[in-house]
Amino acid sequence: YPDFGPTFAAEKLEEEHRLTIHHETLRLLLIERGLWRPRHGTLTVHLWRERKASVGEMVQGDGSLHRWFENRAPACTLLAFIDDATSALLWLEFVPGESTDALMRATWQYLERAGRPLALYADRGGVFRVNIHNEEADKLTQYARALSELDIELIHARSPQAKGRVERVFGTLQDRLVKELRLRGISSITEANRFVRETYLPRHNAKFAVSPKNPTDLHRSLTGYALSRIFCVREERTVRNDFTIQYRRRLFQLDPRQPTMLRPGDVVTVSEGLDGTLAVGLRKITLQFHEIAE
Repeated sequence: YPDFGPTFAAEKLEEEHRLTIHHETLRLLLIERGLWRPRHGTLTVHLWRERKASVGEMVQGDGSLHRWFENRAPACTLLAFIDDATSALLWLEFVPGESTDALMRATWQYLERAGRPLALYADRGGVFRVNIHNEEADKLTQYARALSELDIELIHARSPQAKGRVERVFGTLQDRLVKELRLRGISSITEANRFVRETYLPRHNAKFAVSPKNPTDLHRSLTGYALSRIFCVREERTVRNDFTIQYRRRLFQLDPRQPTMLRPGDVVTVSEGLDGTLAVGLRKITLQFHEIAE
């Protein structure tokens, strides 16, 4: 354990080798042997923000691109959902990158596990917010639109410091989780996600989560919400004179018989699910269509 801090090293000595030694005693021994250098950092002043009172009142969501597997595999992103009231990790998921697709999938997993929070606190990155030609803030990203349909308020942080709790959690994860993955020889996203779900999440929360001021969990039910229809990409297309539409270099023929009146020039909505399935709708009515060769 050459790069382990005294506290984490003491935990591992007890867990893995049944050697019990207080972390402060170990710290002094390591300093005496020249194996640990005391930290005398300069004082950093942080503006303190009071925690929310209840679980699910506000959840912080973010991603961290890091060499989670050190030199055993390429860098990847860890997506995290952290409860503001308790600092509990509600969901962790390794993904290749912080894309709309990956964030929707991870959010889906978190919601099925915990329910719908009242608010999600995130940065102003392109997945969460349209940052160009959006002075009125009336344009929504695909992810923001999905949260709106789930009645989850999306709050944008104005600086990294405003997300202090999630940033500190990632600091802890980049220290402890990286070493846990190394000790187990885990070098792939699939293996890491299994370890995080089955082992790391409960251990982390047992050690670092705090009790909320209010014991009421404000997460709400998913009843009545079809996540497969909400977590998708939606784009508008205009019906051509031959009743076709084009979507991502593919051509689709709208069938002659439809459950609603359809005319050339009508603007329809094409929805592409996370599994690649397509649906076409007009005035909230699903239309019949099939793909054709141009």
